[in-house]
Amino acid sequence: MARKRVIEAPSLKSWEDVNDALRQIAEAQIAVGDIESDMQKQIIGAQKVAEEQCKPYKDSIARLEREIKTFVTDHRDEMGKAKSMTLTFGEVGFRLSTSVSLPRAKEKLEEIIRRLKSRQMTDCIVVEEKISKEALKKYGEDTVNAVGATWSTLSGPPGSRATSSATRSTSPSWSRSRRATKKGGPGMAAARTGRKQPSIRTLWAIAKSPELMLTDEDLHAVVYRETGKESMKKLSQGEINTVARVLQNMKDGTKRDIRSKRTDEGGDPRTVSQRRKIYALCEELGWNDDPRRIQGFIKRVAHVDRIEWLDNAKCEKVIEGLKAILARQKQKEARNE
Repeated sequence: MARKRVIEAPSLKSWEDVNDALRQIAEAQIAVGDIESDMQKQIIGAQKVAEEQCKPYKDSIARLEREIKTFVTDHRDEMGKAKSMTLTFGEVGFRLSTSVSLPRAKEKLEEIIRRLKSRQMTDCIVVEEKISKEALKKYGEDTVNAVGATWSTLSGPPGSRATSSATRSTSPSWSRSRRATKKGGPGMAAARTGRKQPSIRTLWAIAKSPELMLTDEDLHAVVYRETGKESMKKLSQGEINTVARVLQNMKDGTKRDIRSKRTDEGGDPRTVSQRRKIYALCEELGWNDDPRRIQGFIKRVAHVDRIEWLDNAKCEKVIEGLKAILARQKQKEARNE
């Protein structure tokens, strides 16, 4: 027998009650703002402390990388015809890379576009197309529906919102609506919205962003891992989309601050379950409170700097290593009892 729905009596019985409800909403919003402001202050403070603690390590890494680069360059002949040399704790080598940089000044960019057009190099110019909802509404309901958009006329309580592309709403003016966002990688977004596809330039932009700051070698390593190709010039559009999605996930994972939060999300989607297993083992070892210990172990065992960069084989290697450490720790505890 179906359960009867209990209908609660409305609590607002007059305009004075509505006005009082609005006052309570305003006060609650102010309280939320204060709480979120305090939270941001704490986050900024934690980031500053972490940045100061990381600085000597980052300086050491930069110095060692410079010294390695100088040594490898001076001893290039000892590598013979090989482009790289694999050592116990990493790999060094040479890789050719080509990039094109553009000026930021609007006038200079316009001049480059003019010259490209004069040379009939229009394939180098990307034009972004967008749909104007306001202009589309002027054509009326029949035309809007005919082109594939949706015409809706809504009249509802405060807080209701339209999900159509072309909408007339008679909701009270104080209510607010949020634009729906679509999840997905760069290629998916481009296919749905008509925006330009990611390009090789997009890959460089994400890789060199302040959140990632990948070296040229790191970027080429990601490209090779995802596509099996050493040259980005040989990438198809689908492969560019894949690499752009992986890089964006890496960037988003870094934004979430891996020093204080687990990064099961982001990185290679094929290794999500394995990375969760790694964190579960680290939890048993008591390492999750010290991310530097986790990262140090991963770098020592898998020769990568971040857990998001692990492939399936390296994840298994890390997991087996953690299991061995956990087994030894349990044996030691058993002997001490």
